[in-house]
Amino acid sequence: MFLIQIITLSVVCAVFQILLPGNAVYVVAAVSLVFGLIFGQKPSQAFTMGLLGVGLLWGGYAAWLDQMTDSILGAKVATLFSLPNAPVLSLVTGLIGGLLSGFAALTGALLRKLMK
Repeated sequence: MFLIQIITLSVVCAVFQILLPGNAVYVVAAVSLVFGLIFGQKPSQAFTMGLLGVGLLWGGYAAWLDQMTDSILGAKVATLFSLPNAPVLSLVTGLIGGLLSGFAALTGALLRKLMK
């Protein structure tokens, strides 16, 4: 059940990011908060769901874009942020998205717990 929730969160976030381009951060936070509210999970499970769901989505998408462009842009952006190479940039992107989503899902789970 937990794996299904992670996959569902990834798919829903991806769809909303396509429908609302330019608002990716807000979309991820809002969708993850709603998922944290809807699913009756422990706060730690909600955080893990958000961290894995969106972290894998953003990190995987960054790695895929890096492969599609032969690491030309990824290497330049990695240099700009003082990172060693483009794959590390993909990991950092996934971590940032995962933490954003994890904390939003955690907030949703805690709000649900508060409302009981």
